This record gives sequence, C-alpha cells and structure tokens, in this order.
Amino acid sequence: RCKYTVRNWNNSVADGDVELAADGSFSVPVCIGERTGRYTFLLDVTDASGESRQFSTMLCYIPELIFNSSVVNSAPGSVRCGLDGASIICSDRIRIKLSVSFSDPHNFAGSDISFDWAMVSGSDTLKKGRARLSDLDSDVLDLNIESLPDGLYECVIKASARNSSGKVFEQTRGENFVKLSPDAKCLPSGISAL
Repeated sequence: RCKYTVRNWNNSVADGDVELAADGSFSVPVCIGERTGRYTFLLDVTDASGESRQFSTMLCYIPELIFNSSVVNSAPGSVRCGLDGASIICSDRIRIKLSVSFSDPHNFAGSDISFDWAMVSGSDTLKKGRARLSDLDSDVLDLNIESLPDGLYECVIKASARNSSGKVFEQTRGENFVKLSPDAKCLPSGISAL
C-alpha cells in the first residue's frame, strides 16, 4: 500500500492511498490543472510483508499552453487603477493584449489559436464571442462595449490550441474593468471610491 501527499510549495494539493500492483509499482492520481510550479510528492510505501519506506520526489510543472492577457486601452481617460487591478475604461471599446506561448513550440507548429470571450457582470453573461489569433491586429482583442451600461465587468477569455497529436489545450484568464461614460460625474452604484 502507498500513502501519498502532494504539495505545491506549502499547500497540500492531494493526499490518499493507492494499492501496489503485483510488480510493486503504483501511480498517484493527481490533477494539477493549470497550476504551474514545483510539486513535492511525499510517499509512504508498505509492502506485503509490512515493511515501510518513505520517499520524497519533486516535479516541476509547466503547462503546454501559457496564456496571459492585459488591458492596453489607449483612449483618453482610460487608465489602470487600484480597484482589484481593474482598468477604468472611458471609451466605447476595450482593447486587451493577448500573449500565448508553448512549453514545446514544435508540438504546436501551425496550430490555430482561438479565444472564446465573454463580458460578465456578476453572474450574467452580457456579450460573448470568438476570435482567432491569426485574425487579430497586433495580438489585441478589440471589443465594442458601447452598449454596456456604466459598471464593473470582467472579460473572461479562454485560449485554446490543438497540438500535433490533436489534443486540445486550454487556459482561461479574466480582465476586470469599470466602464464609465466620458461624461460620467461619479462612479456607478455599488462601486466604491478608487
């Protein structure tokens, strides 16, 4: 029998017991997801005779698809601010710079990268769409937000790419922003001072 604990730095990610196979091998079922980092596996293995041994091993994980985003609005009055890292957008458009890289670029040669995006307010999805990286100007997602009322929003973006074996890899990011009309005299209701 094998008891295991998996840690990401000092945080426990998984723990449990697994049975040993007849040849003494075992596998530890851990779902790392998108969490890049160093993982330590602490193992306590007990064989059929009751003899126990402890092992420790480390694994560094870098996802296949690495995706980042940032608001790059250049419209007058649009600024980065301190409301949970949100941007104030005083424009009818929001521009978000997208950056995608791969841990093994050759495995994704010729891959068409797509982005599914949604404008979210609370639990409501107000607008959504899809864009392909090859169709974007300077890797910038330029979205019309003119129809959105003043308020706090999150633009949730999921990047997807297919590797040479046909497996799809995805990562999701969110960009918070406050939309203000250029003539707004105060913050929308429910949003405290910045």
